[in-house]
Amino acid sequence: MTTQTFEITEGTQIVVEECLGNLTVVGGDEGILVAKTSGSEWEEIAIVQKEGALVIESNSNCRLTCPRDVDLTIKAVRGNLKLQGVGGDLVIDTVNGNATLSDAGSLALQRVYGNLRVAQIEGNVHVASVVGNARLKDVDGKISLGNVVGNLRAEGGGEGLSVENVGGDARISPPFAAGMEYAVRAGGNVTIYLPEEPNARIELQAGGGVRANVPDLVLRQEEGVTTATLGEGAALIKAWAGGRTAIKNAWTEVDYDEDFGFDFDFDFSFLDSLNELGPMIEARVSQAMAGLEASLQEGLRHIDGERIRSYAERAAEKAQRAAERIAEKAQQAAEREAERARRSAEHEAERARMRAEHAERRWQRASGYPTPPEPPVPPAPPHAPTPSEAYTPPMPSADELREERLQVLRMVQEGQLTPEEAAKLIAALH
Repeated sequence: MTTQTFEITEGTQIVVEECLGNLTVVGGDEGILVAKTSGSEWEEIAIVQKEGALVIESNSNCRLTCPRDVDLTIKAVRGNLKLQGVGGDLVIDTVNGNATLSDAGSLALQRVYGNLRVAQIEGNVHVASVVGNARLKDVDGKISLGNVVGNLRAEGGGEGLSVENVGGDARISPPFAAGMEYAVRAGGNVTIYLPEEPNARIELQAGGGVRANVPDLVLRQEEGVTTATLGEGAALIKAWAGGRTAIKNAWTEVDYDEDFGFDFDFDFSFLDSLNELGPMIEARVSQAMAGLEASLQEGLRHIDGERIRSYAERAAEKAQRAAERIAEKAQQAAEREAERARRSAEHEAERARMRAEHAERRWQRASGYPTPPEPPVPPAPPHAPTPSEAYTPPMPSADELREERLQVLRMVQEGQLTPEEAAKLIAALH
């Protein structure tokens, strides 16, 4: 765990350049900044003073406690972001995970690749892109949303609501301020909840039709636009839906599949307007898919290079150890195979010797000799004696006689001689 503390003078801004893990920001009463990180050998936090701002970079999960009235800029959070109690201006560029923001002054957010939850904002809220779902409530200023790929749930907005595109379903709830406009465009269904004493004008276009269960609500249809007025019509509510639009009382819980008290039958002029609404919805869906793909690429591009290098080194080390173990096992297997081959060769040599002895014993049984007879001594070649000395013929040695007997036995074994012929030949060798 790493903890750093800095004094914050009046007018000093806090800038989070990048947090590679999750970031939590909590507002405090004292004029100090307290930064805590999980910390490890390669994870640390760096805080430097630059031109009236404290600039923070963290390679791990980080928790900041800062003065409540400070202005905060967050450029990149690679994990989740949680913020509460920062009353100054809040500017956020990129959150790769989910973002939960509450009790702040104003909010300007470029992109969130996860889900977004916003509550208790004193000023305006501007969000350019949300890849997941978005929910906003208790915003005193105006709510401006660009593209929400998932579903949207928005409760009021003190100075109005403007939503360019929702890929899924959208739900709009009161309060609706007098004189303000609340407009939403969705590819799915749109549900509008009205307060107990509604005071609004309603303009709707829906591919699946418009239904309502609000007492005294009279729907009118003209040139593909469904309108209604309740009270003096101080607030204007506008919705474009690729699916259907439902109007309900805010204090009731009614599912989409339930029957409504009033079902507006549209005529052929409204069907003609759907020809124009269809291409618009298709273009919005294509835009949402393109935004999702770009968001994923952006998230992958910002993965920390140092972390990748560390992972790659550990993976290479594991691979090297595995290769060494495999090589050692292969060497042991080769040694075992060589030992088996040596033993097999010795075994075959022993079997050959035993076969030779067996053949010799068979010959003994067939010839009647207990042991092979000694081969006869071959006669000496004639030699004329010289006058100075008399000639004595050389006698064969015992080894030579034994070799001749073995030669006769081999001929018997190979089938060249019968045992009887061999016996006669051996007898003739003596």
